[in-house]
Amino acid sequence: MTIKDLFQHHKLLGRDKLEHFYTSALGFALFSVVFNPIVASIAVASIALAKELIHDKWLGKGNPEFLDGFMSCFPIILYWAIQL
Repeated sequence: MTIKDLFQHHKLLGRDKLEHFYTSALGFALFSVVFNPIVASIAVASIALAKELIHDKWLGKGNPEFLDGFMSCFPIILYWAIQL
């Protein structure tokens, strides 16, 4: 694996999944600074899942995908895996 291959991960996941990941990571970081990691975990996961279920599925304004919800929660999973 070369350095160039490391920077090609966006082609494997797609831009949408990475946007979910980075947006949630930023939100988690900001909520963690303002509150604490537990509150940040609950808030970010709730917002991410509500976006998928309410906005995308119920209102029909998007494409509900399990992987979008997972990628939104993945920064939280990574944080707690490192902390434990």
